[in-house]
Amino acid sequence: MNSQLHILLCFVLIYPLLINVADAQCPPLSPISGPDQPQYCVNLLPNSHNYSISNGADAGLVWSLFPLGPPNSVVFVGQDTGVSVDIYIVGEYNFTICATPTNPCYNLTPICMTVDPLPGYVMDPVPDITVCPGDEVNVQFSGNGDYYFWEQFQLNYPYIGLDQNGVVGQNGMGILSFIAVNSGNTALTNLILLAPYVGNCQGSVGTVFRITVNPTPTVTQPPDLTVCGGSTVNVAFSGTPGATFNWTNDNPNIGLPASGSGNLNFTTANPAAQEVATITVNAALGNCPSVPKTFQLTVNPTPVLDPPPNLTLCAGEPLDVPLNPAPAGSVVNWMNSNPAIGLAAAGSGSINVPTALVDKVENALITLKPQLGVCQSSPVSFTVQVKPTPELDP
Repeated sequence: MNSQLHILLCFVLIYPLLINVADAQCPPLSPISGPDQPQYCVNLLPNSHNYSISNGADAGLVWSLFPLGPPNSVVFVGQDTGVSVDIYIVGEYNFTICATPTNPCYNLTPICMTVDPLPGYVMDPVPDITVCPGDEVNVQFSGNGDYYFWEQFQLNYPYIGLDQNGVVGQNGMGILSFIAVNSGNTALTNLILLAPYVGNCQGSVGTVFRITVNPTPTVTQPPDLTVCGGSTVNVAFSGTPGATFNWTNDNPNIGLPASGSGNLNFTTANPAAQEVATITVNAALGNCPSVPKTFQLTVNPTPVLDPPPNLTLCAGEPLDVPLNPAPAGSVVNWMNSNPAIGLAAAGSGSINVPTALVDKVENALITLKPQLGVCQSSPVSFTVQVKPTPELDP
């Protein structure tokens, strides 16, 4: 019984000495050294950040990351053990970094540090742009970067006059400048990716915008036309698909307004004399105009004749019908349905003949067709009735 008490007493006296010896062999570790507000950059390595414990060589440190954002918003670059580690910040999210000793002579409580990354450099958005071939394109950039790197953000991009990529601007401002090119028949669109930089740190917020270069539209040359007054005119314009066709008319006397868009579909006026109009057609694709094309539209007058009154005559009386259509120079062709009245079956010009000596009533329909050149008006008609002259036997 005395020996057991002796052993217990020795343990109680010696244990505090052992604890003191351990504390003396493993002094407290220093705090973690590293940036508590590192600048967030989206560049790939070597833009990493180093964290270390200067007196942790013998502690067998194992490092851990505890992001407040997505799981991979901060990652180790290389090993996660030792006196120091490198980390790469993938997003603008707070995180905690901890170093835990594995050597039992150290206090095994983790040493931690909370890190709050600074926001990345940003730039103002750039609106999409649509231009025409030959236009000078000037795009100004702004934000809090020192300069901006741009590139055409697609493989096999169509050539619009812009080099493949480049660095533009200093002191937060810059201009992308070039002359737009499109020698084809369809619109060309390139995506432009912009990123702000300060030193070798790429900002967190870039922007993408589109530059579209429309083709120069074309108009197929319309032929000259000659028509008669009062006729219907239909002219369908053709050229670059998708283009809008606009036209102007220098002579509204033909019955067409001074300007309009789309195809021509109208009925001409019937002028007293020949009218000639010059029609100018332009195709537009967006704001891009074509080389205009012109053609002439000539409207010749169609003669007009008032229909003569119906006539009733006695046999042997003269059939006298003057035919004077307007305008001057017009002729009248006529047809007679019943030559028995004394008038030929067809002829032209005024009618002045004696009626036949008929022995019964004869009726005829006279159809008149005024004409001037190739322009012929709608026919008009009138009737002629010839009665026999009564005779008395002596």
